[in-house]
Amino acid sequence: MPAACSSSAPQGLSEVVAVNSSGNAGAAVDTVYAGDLQGNLWAINVSSANPANWSVRLLFTATDSSGNHQPITSAPAATLNPNFPKQKGMMVFFGTGQLLAQSDLTNTNTQAFYASTTI
Repeated sequence: MPAACSSSAPQGLSEVVAVNSSGNAGAAVDTVYAGDLQGNLWAINVSSANPANWSVRLLFTATDSSGNHQPITSAPAATLNPNFPKQKGMMVFFGTGQLLAQSDLTNTNTQAFYASTTI
């Protein structure tokens, strides 16, 4: 289990976005991005035909200035690096916040919108 995961805290993975980072139209999906309720943004390398070879990497953890985790409940958006093909990688965009329970209606924690680069 990655260090960012905890059996004592709800993870609740968001919807995912699947991309091919090659820039070639019609190429196979090689990476899946998703967030969780603890503010973690994940990249899952699915480039191998064998799922046993897939890998998971923590890209970013969203927290406010007090260190409170900012939940990610919607699928991130992803696009090729704006300098592609000179610079490889993706830009991944996501917002934080949740409206899943009655108590979320009165939650005043700071939420944000983020952009993260990958290489």
